[in-house]
Amino acid sequence: MVKIPAFGFIYRQSVVLVDRKDARARAQSVRTMKATLKEGVSMLVFPEGTTNYTGQPLRHFHDGAFRMAIEMETDIRPVLYVDSNHRLRAKGLLSLTPGINRVVWLPKVSVKGLTLADLPALKKQVYDMMDTELRKYHNYPSLQPA
Repeated sequence: MVKIPAFGFIYRQSVVLVDRKDARARAQSVRTMKATLKEGVSMLVFPEGTTNYTGQPLRHFHDGAFRMAIEMETDIRPVLYVDSNHRLRAKGLLSLTPGINRVVWLPKVSVKGLTLADLPALKKQVYDMMDTELRKYHNYPSLQPA
């Protein structure tokens, strides 16, 4: 996205990029996001950290967004882009398909009183909410018990 002329400039100005391969860069990204939250600016955080090509509604969630929500005492408002897998395939510009991309806002999840010990349960709660709702819009294969 950053390499697209004109759009890339706007993208860099409005997105906190996270380089997952560099611990120092990751830490700087977190500091930037926390400063943004302190300013009262809402932000979208994608806890999967990458594009989902698994055939399931969601990939595994990373801890970062949930850790930050607890530390900053900022409630979570899950948002689903239910058609993005069908509209925004990252195989190249020619693979994009026109059409509606529905957005669903799920109920707010409070982090009031939570500590980092609650992080796994919070992450599971949000994951389960999002997974259940996404399955209402598309037919995904069932997950087999491990």
